[in-house]
Amino acid sequence: MSESLTLTLRRTLGSARFRYTSELELQDGIAELFTARGIAFERERQLGPDRVDFFIAGIAIEVKIEGSLSDVTRQLHRYSEHPDVTGVVLVTTRARHNAMPNLMTAKPVDVIHLLGSVF
Repeated sequence: MSESLTLTLRRTLGSARFRYTSELELQDGIAELFTARGIAFERERQLGPDRVDFFIAGIAIEVKIEGSLSDVTRQLHRYSEHPDVTGVVLVTTRARHNAMPNLMTAKPVDVIHLLGSVF
């Protein structure tokens, strides 16, 4: 996973504040932010039987506002097994998701914890 792309995502998402009442609204806000910042992305990219929320240059980006650590870990692990995926980023509002492993199937995993967003 490109460190510069990860840093760009961390800075872009970390500095934004979102208003949402559902995960879909948060995803819409992120899509608007990516578009405004000129970040090319695919939304709802099919990865085998799964669909990842965003896909940018080999990075699968999943957005979560709920879910247990074990459920989210299993989901991200499935993404990491796909040959098109070079890394995984979890964008979350839950502190418990910060305990995500740093590697899955030898691919880097990064967690971006959104602070200050309104649910």
